[in-house]
Parts: sequence; C-alpha cells; structure tokens
Amino acid sequence: MDSEMKALAQTMDCQSSVRVATSSAIESAAVIGWLRPLVVLPKDWETWPLEQLRAVLAHELAHIVRRDYLWHTIGTIARAVHFYHPLAHWLLGRLTVSQEVAADQLAAQTLGSRSKYLKALSHLAIQQDDQLTVSRSCCRLRQAI
Repeated sequence: MDSEMKALAQTMDCQSSVRVATSSAIESAAVIGWLRPLVVLPKDWETWPLEQLRAVLAHELAHIVRRDYLWHTIGTIARAVHFYHPLAHWLLGRLTVSQEVAADQLAAQTLGSRSKYLKALSHLAIQQDDQLTVSRSCCRLRQAI
C-alpha cells in the first residue's frame, strides 16, 4: 500500500508527507489534518482489490492536494460565527458536496479512466452496503433473543 500511496502522491504532485493508518472505528476512508495529513482506512482495506484501493487513495489524496480540510475548517468557523443565518449552513453543505465532486474528478483523472474509477467505487459501496445489512440483521437477531 505504501508504494501505491507514494506513486499516486507523485502523480498528483502532492507536496505533503501523507501518513496512513487503519481504524476499526470507521467504515470508509477519511483524511484528517491539514499540515500533517493522515489518511485513515477501515480495518478491512486489506481485502480490497488493488483497483479499489487505488481509487480510494486517489480520492483521499485529491482532498489533500486541494486542501479541502483547510477550506472546510474555514467554512465551519464562518458557519459558527453566523450560526443564526440559514444561508451559512446551506453554503457549508454546498462546499462539502463540491469538494467531494472535485475530489472524484481529480481522482478519476489521475487513474486515467472515469469509468474505471466509478466501477471501483461502486463495487466498494455495494460491498459496504452488504456488510451493513448483515450487521443490522445480527443486531436485530440479538435483540430478538
């Protein structure tokens, strides 16, 4: 995984030194931090095919390259200052959606194929949905017992 991360970071001209960690507390990948960004992957990332791993890493690196964490923090501060104004809440929501779309576009461009990127992420989403369905069924079974 480290070699994939380094290759993608070089391709995307990422200037930051990116660390990678695994956590059982999350179900999808995330980036934490701005100055020393940390890509956090769910515990089951090792079962992902290489194309899915590359798609996820490219998406998270896109957030780092674009400095989305910094801009989201600035937006959150602006919303806190203007908490009474509905437009502040709406604008932060739009910022978040725009950041996700832009990260998807950059990741797809980096991987060289929009369809390959979309297929990798859709397979991952279906896999996670199946796991969530099984998890919910187990909880209901426990409650019934």
